[in-house]
Amino acid sequence: MNAVQHDIVAVADFSRASRHCGPPYFLPKIIAHGEGGHIANTSSMAGLIPLPSGGGLYATSKFAVRGLTDSLRLALGVHNIGVSVLCPGMTRTRIMEAEKHRPLHGASPATEPKSDEWMSTFDMGGGMDPIELGERVLLGIQRNDTYILPHGEFKEEVQGLFDEIISGFPEGQQIDRVRLMFEDVRRRTTADAKAAIKNG
Repeated sequence: MNAVQHDIVAVADFSRASRHCGPPYFLPKIIAHGEGGHIANTSSMAGLIPLPSGGGLYATSKFAVRGLTDSLRLALGVHNIGVSVLCPGMTRTRIMEAEKHRPLHGASPATEPKSDEWMSTFDMGGGMDPIELGERVLLGIQRNDTYILPHGEFKEEVQGLFDEIISGFPEGQQIDRVRLMFEDVRRRTTADAKAAIKNG
């Protein structure tokens, strides 16, 4: 198994464990007590902005967390359960030491070069204070924010990314009536789900 295959196994194992140990376990209990609640899933700015080279696997897992969380938010509003996705940037953590703690079957062979070594050259001590991050998460939960985005340095980049997405749509396209009807039903279903969400 080469380095890329090892990385895929490690990321997939971690993402699978996160899904199995999170919402599937807690959600039935929260719904059952009938008092509402809140779920905050941690993604990353890499769940909004793709990363080059080896960071692509990390970004893939974070995009998945974002998609799951967005869908949960629509599904759980009727139960008075808020759902937010936290997308932090550089934070004062030990994330760069993660490679040391992988299970042996998922660790990359030491003899194979890593394609994202540039990340390890930065001192994470310059990242956001975890206390400050936690306070922003608490505020986001209290307001029932869809997205909790504590790191303001990404705002222009995200705007540029979404401008790029919009530019990919065709202009003046003639759209089949059946397609329009199908999407109209989907939009109304989504709008009804959003209307059930209570903001703090």
